[in-house]
Amino acid sequence: MHNIFSHRLFRIYDWWEYKIPQILIPIYLVILNTDYLISSTNSLKIFLQLLLGVVLGALTISIMGEFFDIEQDSLANKKNGFENLNQKQTPIVLLTTVAINIIFLFFLEKSTLVFYLLSIITFILYYSPFIRLKEKGILGVIADSLGSHVFPSIFVFLCLIPIEDILKFKYSIFLFWVFLFGIRGILNHQYTDLENDKKSNTNTFVRTSSRLTKKILQKIVLSLEIIFFILLLISTVPLNLISFSLLLYLLVLFGRKMLYNNAIVYFNIRIDRAFTIFLFEFYSIFFPLLLIIQIYTINQTAFWGILILHIIITLKRVITILKELKESLNYILQ
Repeated sequence: MHNIFSHRLFRIYDWWEYKIPQILIPIYLVILNTDYLISSTNSLKIFLQLLLGVVLGALTISIMGEFFDIEQDSLANKKNGFENLNQKQTPIVLLTTVAINIIFLFFLEKSTLVFYLLSIITFILYYSPFIRLKEKGILGVIADSLGSHVFPSIFVFLCLIPIEDILKFKYSIFLFWVFLFGIRGILNHQYTDLENDKKSNTNTFVRTSSRLTKKILQKIVLSLEIIFFILLLISTVPLNLISFSLLLYLLVLFGRKMLYNNAIVYFNIRIDRAFTIFLFEFYSIFFPLLLIIQIYTINQTAFWGILILHIIITLKRVITILKELKESLNYILQ
């Protein structure tokens, strides 16, 4: 039974601290731009549905990825969550996952149901052997970003606001930005997993594309990602808070570089030393907290509840950032 609840099967460490904080950003954007969530008597029910959908979707995709990649992981001598399950446990896991998802779908409205399913279907096409977008070059990169970031974010928005409101400037900018960051994320993942992909003969975009093609795509993606994020940042956060948070973030990078010799990279092309992916912590830690801070001026009760919940979700990374800030300041002042 322990094998069924293996963290490798659910890949919790792959998405809890890295994707959940960003997928929750739409909640904070909606609160800052409308009183819908705060004034709604069903706010707790809505939030629980939203959080359950995000977590259940991530778990489902993780299980799907482990199941479809059993053969490839074996060839690469890579751990797989299904490798220690017996012939009875595997169908139990798969059927239970399908059953829970079907039950959950009955509680969704049409618009949220569509985008929840779109995320699941995208990864069925991404992982399954009969199409396997994972090995279809740039289509696989786009599919991963849509399924991991864009569709879940739209799902969160639609739990809170009507579908037509997504076209508003800040929400649209957020979706463009998160799509581009999702592309950078999957490219970095493919670079990190390149040696395993060679062993298993998995033909990802990073493995099969020319150096020039990758270089051009990376420059375009990074440039647009930063442009859209700047637009989102200056349209949602006061300049004084932006300046202060950037200073703190630069202190973190400074400490990692000087104390631990971390490479500051945009794309993880080499993995022969410790590295920090540029802007990742600012996106996942600093930016959400900047939005939460502003909720204080709107509704103090909501502020404290959201702040506590967000810190619980990101506790490990928040503690790490605080520790690194302290080390950086000690290094500068010594």
